Amino acid sequence: MQRSPELAKPPWTYWEAALVVGLTLVTVWGGLWLGALVVRGLLPNPSPVMMVLVLGMGESALVAPVIWLARRHRVGWHVVGWRHPAGGWWETAKAIGQAMVWGYAAMLAWGLILLPLGLRAQQNILAALPQDDPLALGLMVLVVVGVAPVCEELLFRGLIFTTLNAYHRPRTAYGLSALLFALFHFQPLAFPPLLVLGLLLAHLYRRTGSVWSPVVFHALINGFTFLVWVVEVFFPQG
Repeated sequence: MQRSPELAKPPWTYWEAALVVGLTLVTVWGGLWLGALVVRGLLPNPSPVMMVLVLGMGESALVAPVIWLARRHRVGWHVVGWRHPAGGWWETAKAIGQAMVWGYAAMLAWGLILLPLGLRAQQNILAALPQDDPLALGLMVLVVVGVAPVCEELLFRGLIFTTLNAYHRPRTAYGLSALLFALFHFQPLAFPPLLVLGLLLAHLYRRTGSVWSPVVFHALINGFTFLVWVVEVFFPQG
């Protein structure tokens, strides 16, 4: 692929972005903690559809800092990578394919490390939904494969990485954005592969100059994970 394009320099200050992102993450994290309490039976359990809608609303809230900063400074979303990838879609597809190999390798390697310990990196959240509720299952697909990739990439790559890249060295932008991405998911046993995925997503964004390349990669990873969940729930072994 050709030389990586220059990312746009955001008009907002470093601390302005840090403040609005911090407030958003704290709010969304609070909602996720409440959701975890519901799943564990510590709070009244709402309907499955309501649970999925709350999850989707939490993911959608991640775009709030992008909307607020763009409107406040009167700039287009091209500043956060909302544009066609540099080099064309064919070159982008090859870059995504390479990232997929590294991403799946990291997930497989970590899964093999946890296997003898009787542990798994990620809990199957699909198991918390009734199998006879197609609406809840359909909404979960939409959230996991559609809403989450778009909203998380706009925040972690489009806003956070772009801002860090403008004020720090690239390696700092890679490291901090990937670290925040991994911590955001509240999955300690999945932290190593999530960190690797965060680095790969940042690499795709930096390489193509477009948030759409990490969105596609993110959707494919989530789609594969969802497929594994479906097999575990609907076709259990033994």
